[in-house]
Amino acid sequence: MDYGKNYSVKEEKIYIENVPCIRLIPNGYVGKMPTVIFYHGLDSCKESQRMRGYILGLFGYQVIIPDALHHGERDKKQAKSVEEVTRYFWQAILNNIEESPKITKAIIEEYDGDKGNLYVMGHSMGGYTTGGVLAHNSSIKGGIILNGSLNWIASNKIMMEAMGLKSDYTIPEEDDLNILNPRDNLQNLKYKNILIIHGVNDPEVSIVPQREFYSENKDKLNINMIEYDRLGHFVTTNMMDDAVKWLGENR
Repeated sequence: MDYGKNYSVKEEKIYIENVPCIRLIPNGYVGKMPTVIFYHGLDSCKESQRMRGYILGLFGYQVIIPDALHHGERDKKQAKSVEEVTRYFWQAILNNIEESPKITKAIIEEYDGDKGNLYVMGHSMGGYTTGGVLAHNSSIKGGIILNGSLNWIASNKIMMEAMGLKSDYTIPEEDDLNILNPRDNLQNLKYKNILIIHGVNDPEVSIVPQREFYSENKDKLNINMIEYDRLGHFVTTNMMDDAVKWLGENR
C-alpha cells in the first residue's frame, strides 16, 4: 500500500460555536483538505485522542476532535450509578449527532475542508456516534467505527444486562434511540463508505451486534469489517494502520 506523502502536523485549539475542539492541520497541504472528525469515548476527552489524530494528520488529513457533552471542557460529569452512566453515555452520543451539522458546516466554510471528502471516526462511545453521524449527516462521505455500534438497540440491551440493570429498565432517550438507530436508517447509509474495526474479545462493547449488522448489510452497503482476534476494548497501532489504508482507498 502506497501511503502517499507524509506531512508534519500543526495543532491549534478552536471553538465551533460552543464546542471546544482540537484542530490538527497537515503542514504544506495545498488546496482543500480531506477532513476526519474524530469522536472520543466515554469518560475520555479530545486531548486523549490527540495521538490518533496526529497519525491521521501525518498522512494528509485535517483532523477535528470535539469534546462531547459532559466530557472534557463541557461540564464533565462523574456518574454515581450505572443508571447515570447510561444516561450520560446516550446524552453525549445524541448531542454529538445534533451538533455534527454545524461542525461540518464550519469545516467547509471556515477551516478549508474539502466538502467532498469529509469522514467521521471514533472509538467506543465515539464509535456509536460515528454510526449516528453517518446515518444522519448527509455531508459525511464515510466513516470508521472502532469498537462501537451501528445497531444501538441490540448493543444497548447487552450493555444494560452487563451492568446489572433490570430487563424492563428504560432510559429517557429510548424513543430517540429507536428513531435514530443506524440499523433502522439504512436508506441514509446507502451511499456511504463504512469500515467496522472491532476486537473479538471486547468486554465493554460486544462485537455481536456489529457482526450481525455486517452480515445483514454486506451485500446492500459499501461496508467492510475487520476483526482483531483476542483483542479487547482497545485501539492498536495496527487498527490505525488499517484506518489510514482504508481512508486512502476510499478518497
